[in-house]
Parts: sequence; structure tokens; C-alpha cells
Amino acid sequence: MDYLYVLFFGCILAFVTAFTVLKSDLLSPSVIVSGVFLISIAVAMSNKSRWNILYSREATNILLLGIMTFAITDIVCNFFSVCIPSKTIKLSKSAAKSSGYVLIQKNVLHFFVLCELIGIGLYYVNIAQIVGTNILDVQATLAVYRATQVGSVTAEDTTNVFLTFLNRFLRAYAYVSLFIFCQNWRNANTKQQRRESLSLLVPGLYLLAICFINSSRGEIIKIITFVFAANYIIRENKEKWKRKHGVKYLVVALKVLAVFIPAFYLLALIMNRVPKETMIDYLSSYVGGSIQHFNQYILNPPAKDAGTFGAETFAGVQSLLLRLGLIQVKASSHLEFRWLTTTTHGNIYTFFRRPLQDFAIGGMILFTIFIAGGFSIIYHFFIQKMLPGKGKNLLSLYYCYFLPWLTMASIEQLSVSYISIGTAVECFFIMVCYKIFYEMKYRNGVIYFAGKTRSGMREV
Repeated sequence: MDYLYVLFFGCILAFVTAFTVLKSDLLSPSVIVSGVFLISIAVAMSNKSRWNILYSREATNILLLGIMTFAITDIVCNFFSVCIPSKTIKLSKSAAKSSGYVLIQKNVLHFFVLCELIGIGLYYVNIAQIVGTNILDVQATLAVYRATQVGSVTAEDTTNVFLTFLNRFLRAYAYVSLFIFCQNWRNANTKQQRRESLSLLVPGLYLLAICFINSSRGEIIKIITFVFAANYIIRENKEKWKRKHGVKYLVVALKVLAVFIPAFYLLALIMNRVPKETMIDYLSSYVGGSIQHFNQYILNPPAKDAGTFGAETFAGVQSLLLRLGLIQVKASSHLEFRWLTTTTHGNIYTFFRRPLQDFAIGGMILFTIFIAGGFSIIYHFFIQKMLPGKGKNLLSLYYCYFLPWLTMASIEQLSVSYISIGTAVECFFIMVCYKIFYEMKYRNGVIYFAGKTRSGMREV
């Protein structure tokens, strides 16, 4: 029996079931996870002969078990959330303002854009000092810096503390700015307001600059996911979650994917990461290679690191423990490479590899239930049920921020990135920056915080 086809049709069943039961809600956790796995499996099937795939029954069973666990957890959470009546009481003025158009305090915006420019310069200079190259030789500096990121200790681990915190703060400001842009774009009443809202995209350029310096295209996927999800949630909030646009957004998502996938290859060229394969082969290995790599892992697993709890899943936490001197050696967050062809290899293994390696099948299921339950409870119980206001907006922002954990599930387990002290610091800064956007004002050379607004709109 060809188990790859069993996996494919099983994933179709999971996606159709979740999409139907959850009323075409494209941002429901199980819809996202089953959808991205469906795409990756389809790509793997199209390369079946070239990659010499002979899918094992064990790998098929484990992947289907993980996907179904995610779907069942999400559907159960949604079932219980339906028992909670939607809030229909009249909104307070402050709640209405916080979910409407946000006036832009240009002096504050210009100040933080200037901080971002300085931050980019300091970040690059520090990298040049770390790798010991000529600061004026940008190409050589970035090439050597990227090479340091494939070892057991990344270059970020050696970046000084001030720049690390500055980078986290500016990233948080950029994400909040993008969220407010989506909110303004949806709530603008005039063309002038839309034109003014475009200035909120400028802080987001900081994220792209850091992506270029780090040669990290994965971060670009996170940015696109964030903007798409923020736009979806803000629109549904405005229409009281009638869920009329699920199919429309599915089509939009597929169009974005169709444009971004070839752009992903071009970004590799721009970032001086010249692939050895053709564009089709390169993109196929990135989107679908993880499915075959997981099969290879099941057939030939590496030895388990018995001395470290969650060595693969919680590798991000080990960076903190290493700095505190609580451990002497940090396990590499990078997994072993495996070959798809004689010229193509990779080290991505889907959402389920790391918890399976660390905690066995039972632990993988519990980890999946925990992550799926967390996302589902936040989405179904709070984002869809809470009254509009700053609290709901902030929670929605966090949901969009962590959503790449699900949109990348068929490719990689992002617990390494998200379960870390760096992410905790960034989440704190997101809350601070959100307060800045809503309450920080600058007048007559004085910066102060105030909750009141004028002209019936929230000023920032």
C-alpha cells in the first residue's frame, strides 16, 4: 500500500471536517494546521519518484495522529465556546474608539522610526565586530555572519545585551504598528485617512531590514502571516463574526501563496543564498521536503539526548540557562541534515519531530493538545467572544504574532523560537508599545500619557 496517498486523503478528511464544522473559519487553528499539511503533502507527492519516497506506515500513522489530535482539540474547544453567548451589550465610548480608527501622532512615529534607523546601524556594526570583517564590506560581513548561525551557538547569543533588548523592542514596535495599520485601513472613512495610515507601514520596514541582515526568509513568512491574520480578525470583529468571508479569504491565501512561493526563491538570490537547484526543485524541497524528512527520521532516528530535558523542543530556553551558567553546553537548535536527492538536502521535519524525539509518542500527543488547546481557547473563547476594546485588540495582536507557529507546522516546529526568554521579552515590549500607540502623546516639546482623546478618535 502506498501510505503517502493514505496520508494525503487522511489530511483532506481532517481539513474538510475542520473547515465545515468550524463554519469556514480560516483562522481556526485546526483549519490552518490541516491546510498547510495538505499543501506540503501534495508537494511531496508530486516529487515522489524524484525523491524516491517509500512512505512508511509508522510515519503515516504518527502524522495523521498528530493532525487529528490538533483537529479534535480545536473542534472540542469550539463546541464549548458555542455554549457561551456572544456579548451584545452596548459598547462604551472608550471600547468603540479603541477598535476604530487610530489618529497618528506623527512626532512620536518619527521619533521611533529614527530609533529604528539607529538600531539597524548598531545591529550591523555589532555583527561586523563579532565576525571580524571590514564594516564596509557588507557582502562578506553578512556571509560570515550567516555561517556562524549554523553552529551550536548562534551569533545572536554573542550580541551584547543592550542591542538584543533594543532589537526586541523595535521589533515589537514594528508589529504593533502593522496591526494598527490594518485596523486603520479597515476603519478609515476617507481617502485622506487611508493615506495617513500608510505611514504606519514604515516601522514595519525594520523587520525587513533585520531579515535581510540575518538572511532570514522565514521571518518574512511570519510578517505576511501576521498582516493576513490581523486583517482577517479586524474584519470579522467589525462584522460581529458572521464568518461570511471564509472561502474568499481562502482564495486570497492561495493567491498570496502563489505569488510568495516564487518570490521566496528570488529572495534567496537577493540575500546571496544562491540555490544549487532549479527554482521548482528548490521550492519543492522547502515546502514538501519536511514530509519526506519526517519519514526518514522515523526509519532512522538519531540517538536521544538523555542528559537534557526537551533538548530539541526547548532548545530556546537553553540559551538562557547557558548565560546563567546553569548548564555548560547548549544543544544545537539545528537538526541533522538528510538527503532528498544527491544534490538536495534539508533539516526540517514538521511540527511533530521535536516533541516526538524528546517525549515519545505520548508526550508528542500531550504537547500537541497543549499547543492546540492554547490557540483554540484564545481564539474561540476570547477573540471571538470578548467585547471590542484594547484588551481584545492586544490579545488579537498576540494571536497574530504567534500564528506562524501553526502556519509553519508542516515545515518546522517553532517551539525553539517561541518558547524562549527572547520571545517573553518581546511580548512584554509589545504590550508597552501598544500602550505607547494608544496613550503616548507629544505636545509643545513634552511627552506624556493620557487616556482621553479628542474628535471621538483614539490619538497616538
